[in-house]
Amino acid sequence: MRLFVVGVMSLVQLASAPAVAGTLTLHPKSSPRCLSPAEESALDLPPPDAAVPELPPNPDLKPPDADTIRSAIEAGFVRIPRKGAWFRSYSAARPARIFDTPSSKGLELGRIEPRSRLPLVGYSAVKGGGCKDGWLRLGLSAWVCLSNFAPDKELPTLHLLPQVPANSLTPGDYAYVRLGGTPWYRSREAVMSKKPTGTHAAGFYLQYKRFVKIDGVNYWKTDKDEYVPVDRIARHIPSRFSGVPVDVSTPLPLAFPIRKGKNRENVPIPVYDRPGGTVIGSAPPREPLSILGSSKVGRSTFYRVEACRWIAERDVAAAFATTVPPGVRQGEKWMDINLARQTLVAYVAHRPVYATVISSGKDGYATKAGIFRIYWKVGQTDMKNEVGADEQYLASSVPWSMFFWKGQALHGAYWHDDFGIPKSHGCVNLAPQDARYLFDWATPTVPVGGSYVWSGVNRPGIVLQVRRDDQDNPMVFGYAREFVPPERMQAMDREWERRLASQSQEALAAFVRDKSDSGTESDPGPRRPAGMAAATPEKAPAERARREDSAPRKAPSPGNARR
Repeated sequence: MRLFVVGVMSLVQLASAPAVAGTLTLHPKSSPRCLSPAEESALDLPPPDAAVPELPPNPDLKPPDADTIRSAIEAGFVRIPRKGAWFRSYSAARPARIFDTPSSKGLELGRIEPRSRLPLVGYSAVKGGGCKDGWLRLGLSAWVCLSNFAPDKELPTLHLLPQVPANSLTPGDYAYVRLGGTPWYRSREAVMSKKPTGTHAAGFYLQYKRFVKIDGVNYWKTDKDEYVPVDRIARHIPSRFSGVPVDVSTPLPLAFPIRKGKNRENVPIPVYDRPGGTVIGSAPPREPLSILGSSKVGRSTFYRVEACRWIAERDVAAAFATTVPPGVRQGEKWMDINLARQTLVAYVAHRPVYATVISSGKDGYATKAGIFRIYWKVGQTDMKNEVGADEQYLASSVPWSMFFWKGQALHGAYWHDDFGIPKSHGCVNLAPQDARYLFDWATPTVPVGGSYVWSGVNRPGIVLQVRRDDQDNPMVFGYAREFVPPERMQAMDREWERRLASQSQEALAAFVRDKSDSGTESDPGPRRPAGMAAATPEKAPAERARREDSAPRKAPSPGNARR
């Protein structure tokens, strides 16, 4: 029932999301030289293909069997045995793992955080389940051991984590460390004795817990219970940007104007009277515009957004529809990311429902391209550089993360407002409002009071397709391969092997040419330059995709989680 309520809440969020409000401002003295209506019509985009291929059946859409429903209803009337009537909930005294069955040997789904208060109904005393105090049912297939809970006089807390205060964009307030870094202290005693526990480098981000004044000096007590002097940090205000719903009134393709001013502020983009013509006005930054037509002039592409109104492709992040990737089933949600365009589009089966702008990996920190299924959703987690990395960074309590490839994830980014421009260390940065909406919308749902949830073959996470550009047909990785029909997966493996072998041969030929041009003696034998991949043996890509990219059951450590 709670999962059903959360699903309804996600639909309400989509219905109440902001509408497209892109408006153009024209220069009063401009003299446009427009194309004729016939010329513009000839450049209009073709209508979308009405025929869509049928998707494989989705057993997850089938309603639970009668016995499961009956058991869940009956559990709703079974109260936890208690001797007194003074307490009204059970509070988690320590982190409590959630299992898919009332047994400690079941599949771990997620975790309940300390101080989360659960209702007193849904009790089941299962013998041999590894829990002496019995189990509490959180859903049709979600159970938690009561040995981790204690009676509480407060009412249950039926909310999703992390909690976001009213009129706030993020679960907390954040500050970045100023130039020169800052010391931090483990306790008030350490502050008073002036013995720092360590230092945080400039540019690190910390989350606020409360203000503390010690010996006349103001400190931030962070969410890690560290004391940091206020004069060494600066408050940061998260971005208010958000994407838009996609529907009949606001169809794809959409263009989000992206241009930066001298101080990295978002500024309007020019509007032209024709492709490559005269500037006659401007479009406000990041307010999406419907793309009606397209034309190429030289090496530049222009999009028509109104009659006699064109914008340059180089000034926008454009979101176009694409075909359903392999492995998506009937009625299933999925997301498509285009790294070249820096856009994300969310779908339900063939139907796009939401579009927004992202920031993917910058040079040297490429975001992995491929077709994945989210393997871990976590409400908040720290992200920092890997050990020995050239560039150090720390972002505390990053909200709404969905991990898809090792330490790479979609997550909220509270520390910048450069969406539409590659900026991350490999992750997919989302504006806070987008991250929160997509986190709640994507499957599986984190249980009420839960801090994270695992996904896998038995409980699949949402499909994520990451493409390098419009023409990219990425490979399928990890447990997402289990949902692709075997014959199609085999064909994709063969094509992947052919592409890798061709790329290796081209790289080797280029290396030989470079040696020849430099006047050195070339040797086309078995040697190859360091770091260059050898020709891939038969079946290696498929085996590597299954072995290296399987959904881990261990959370990435802060040192492996990218930003």
